[in-house]
Amino acid sequence: MDEIVKLIGLKNNCTFCGVFRRQAPDRGAALLKVDKLVTGHNADDIAETVLLNILRGDIARLSRCTSITTGEDGPIPRCKPFKYTYEKEIVIYPFFLYFIFLTAVDRFLVIEHGLYWGKIILF
Repeated sequence: MDEIVKLIGLKNNCTFCGVFRRQAPDRGAALLKVDKLVTGHNADDIAETVLLNILRGDIARLSRCTSITTGEDGPIPRCKPFKYTYEKEIVIYPFFLYFIFLTAVDRFLVIEHGLYWGKIILF
């Protein structure tokens, strides 16, 4: 990603990062020859995706983003076991068990689409 940012700058790097983030789990799962890829998408992620798809007018993706299992016709199906779990519950659980966890921030991110739409809706 560093090399791409050097070539194209910060303007359209989200396009490349998105492709890399989607391809990396698929490639890893193919190398490990797994039957199903389990993601950590939660209820908040799915609600945000539904809202963004509606705002973009991408009605075709609505049924796909709300299903627990997707990509069954592809090489490696994905499933979202935390579909009905809120992000707050996921964060509180390790806190009460005294686990130490870290969060990461994308250093190339100029403006996040979800944050942008949230400001439009809230204000």
